[in-house]
Amino acid sequence: MNRPELSTAELEVMKVLWDKGTGTVKDVQAALPDKQWGYTTFMTLVVRAYEKGYLKREKQGPAYIYEPVVSQKKTMGRMVRGFVDRVFDGALGPLVNYIAESKELSPKEMEELRKLAKSLEKGDKK
Repeated sequence: MNRPELSTAELEVMKVLWDKGTGTVKDVQAALPDKQWGYTTFMTLVVRAYEKGYLKREKQGPAYIYEPVVSQKKTMGRMVRGFVDRVFDGALGPLVNYIAESKELSPKEMEELRKLAKSLEKGDKK
């Protein structure tokens, strides 16, 4: 299924539901206390993610319980691919080069990149 992309705010909602497994709009709102959004904004974001096909829902009493139907890994992969296509014309090399040359990488992140490069040279898939 070719789902529309999530907005930044919808992605935040999805991260809560991926972490919790299921939840109501109130659960999502409680998990993001730093957001100054009202309940109706949270409801709009959850319903949009549902309408885009990322969530299923089941009525329980007066509320709906929402559950992700698309994995976080699959969603993130699709979003990264879209970013690479838009920004780097689909080429991964320039993105990896940009990351590798970034001064913002921690020593741990640099080591993870080295391990990934060695794994790719060996033909391993992660």
